[in-house]
Amino acid sequence: MHRGFVGALLSEDDLIIPRPDFMLGLTCMCDGLSKSSVAITEKVKIPLFLIDAPRAIQITPDGEIDEEKIQDYVEYMALQYGELVKFLENQTGHKLDKEKLKETCRLTNQALELWDETSELRKAIPSPMSALDEAIFLFIPMAFLGTREAVAILEGVRNEVAARVKNGQGVIDDERHRLLLLSGPAWWYDLGILNYFEELGAVLVKMGVDIGWAKGRLDPERPAESWAKRLILNYGTLDSLPVHIACIKELVRDYKADGAVILSHWGCRVLGGQHLAIKEAIYQEFGIPTLILDGDLCDSRHRASREQDLNKIEEFIEMLE
Repeated sequence: MHRGFVGALLSEDDLIIPRPDFMLGLTCMCDGLSKSSVAITEKVKIPLFLIDAPRAIQITPDGEIDEEKIQDYVEYMALQYGELVKFLENQTGHKLDKEKLKETCRLTNQALELWDETSELRKAIPSPMSALDEAIFLFIPMAFLGTREAVAILEGVRNEVAARVKNGQGVIDDERHRLLLLSGPAWWYDLGILNYFEELGAVLVKMGVDIGWAKGRLDPERPAESWAKRLILNYGTLDSLPVHIACIKELVRDYKADGAVILSHWGCRVLGGQHLAIKEAIYQEFGIPTLILDGDLCDSRHRASREQDLNKIEEFIEMLE
């Protein structure tokens, strides 16, 4: 993904995307961003503002994130948001509209509430919405939070899923197996492979990728602090293996899963190093198997073959029968 982004911006006269005036970055999004963003801005010669997001968190004896002990991290990150405001005002020539920022916080909370409502509805049997649909809609709450468009789209999704639950309408007519789709979203060059599970009577009922970012709400009166806390808690959930495993176990219970599928994105070292531990943990507690498919989210050259993946899926479903 980072290679593709770098290539798009460094394609000289044949720019795939418009040349930007400046660039913003957040280190907790992906551990490669701090390197790729610097390379891009030095080559294209544009200003860069990179927010340093703390990722080291403390865990309580119960295995939860200790929110009291991250307060210093929250304050550190909130100060950087203050510097970001100054940077953007200098770059754009516009002053921050604090009332509009408050409205953005409120719209963000509305969108996240709608996502939570939809996730709750999706616990129904048969499953009213597949992980493939979730992968498609995923970038609405990930990339368009704070907009009226995000609220409108997610409200439509919530209403449609609610109607399907009311009518007992599932993704497929004969739902024999309920699977979780964990880790990376999907192979974007081959989303259709997720439909193959349905052909074999299995439904990918929920993705686990929103474990990290769907938590927390914003305080319109303290936007910097609440946004900083939300991000630190969210990525702390993914970074901390005990917390991450606890969240996945909760998904297994809530969605009554009898199996799991992990798309192991080789480019994500933070999550990739956890996969075998996650597989072992849910097998020990629930006795359910996990299929791991290796590859790259964006580059098909790092995948053995589609045929091999299809064969692995068939064998996995046969094991569940």
